Amino acid sequence: MKKTDTSKPQPAPEPVKDASKVLTTDEHAGRGGSYVFDPATGKRSPASETQTEKVPT
Repeated sequence: MKKTDTSKPQPAPEPVKDASKVLTTDEHAGRGGSYVFDPATGKRSPASETQTEKVPT
């Protein structure tokens, strides 16, 4: 049987230490809305409507 995956496992990314730099320079910088930040990857993504807390008015 021939082994097809010859790549070595990639090390886990190092957790982000300065989130403020990411928040001001990523692709979502300057946009309003709610985001979920993943410190392990250093990326954030838009939060779905069910992930945001709704405040009664």
